[in-house]
Amino acid sequence: MSKKEKILFTVDGFEVYDDRVYRVFNKQNLDAPSGLIKEKTSKIPSEGIGDTFSFKFIGEIWDTGFHDKSPCYRQQEAADIKDMVATRRKNILKPYQDVKGDTTAFELSNPEFLDKPHFEVFDNQTYATSDPVQRMALYAALLGKKVAPRSEEKNPVYRLCSYLIDDATRVSKQKNEDGVNLTKAVRQFEKMYESDPESLKTILTWLSLGSFSEGTDIDTISTMFRERVQDDPAKIRQFLKAYDEIKGQEEGHLKYFLHQKLVDQKGRNRNITVGANGRFFYAGIELGPEPKSAAENLARNPDLQAYREEILSDGKIVATPE
Repeated sequence: MSKKEKILFTVDGFEVYDDRVYRVFNKQNLDAPSGLIKEKTSKIPSEGIGDTFSFKFIGEIWDTGFHDKSPCYRQQEAADIKDMVATRRKNILKPYQDVKGDTTAFELSNPEFLDKPHFEVFDNQTYATSDPVQRMALYAALLGKKVAPRSEEKNPVYRLCSYLIDDATRVSKQKNEDGVNLTKAVRQFEKMYESDPESLKTILTWLSLGSFSEGTDIDTISTMFRERVQDDPAKIRQFLKAYDEIKGQEEGHLKYFLHQKLVDQKGRNRNITVGANGRFFYAGIELGPEPKSAAENLARNPDLQAYREEILSDGKIVATPE
């Protein structure tokens, strides 16, 4: 594993990586006082105003995670505790002690040091894990439930937490990737609109993106497509996947065309019926619980080849049951 992929430590399942930047932001609070309704946060939105804290002192024991009696390890297996203590001392405590020149920092042997508030957390704060001091501060904030991972915002464990945290490096990389994907999707949309409108129609139907009138100038139509997908990175990735499957005629690519036919022929083709529970049937044969599953089953199940050909040909080829 490369240095950039190295996991330094994990707190409650949240993995913190080396050479990353993590950003703090206010946690939304829809029950905020009337004066804060606009901001919908738990804290007054003033930069630099936040919480100052130290490690918790629970049951007369400092909860640092740097020794096996830390309360954070309650109900965990001895072997797991040993590994976590070793990892946290190696990746968090030792680098901090080295940079501070103090081998007793955050050790149980130095209660006066532990008693001082060494950390603070506030909106828009950043932690660079390449810096041992900021790494320690991030660890303390996570361990003390001062910040909640964005993915765990609704977890009741963090109900009293005023701040969320996210991997700003990952988010930035993802945004760049999403931007590249959007540009690629628009380019592929334009190509299909001009040279293969039938295939494009099947993809748009599959992704519930509506239809586009043929004959519209390419600049206008590509702008319309961009506006429909630009705020939905997942939809963009799905479009790119569908494009690759159809153009490359990969296994299962027929599902898009079959889905289009099922949608178009529903209500017109007496062989296509829908049960009370929404399940699709063709000539009395169950295809799937809804159109997409039915299309995938038709595309991949060799026993349904005759029906597949009949549906794709709009009934010009009549299936003969064996």
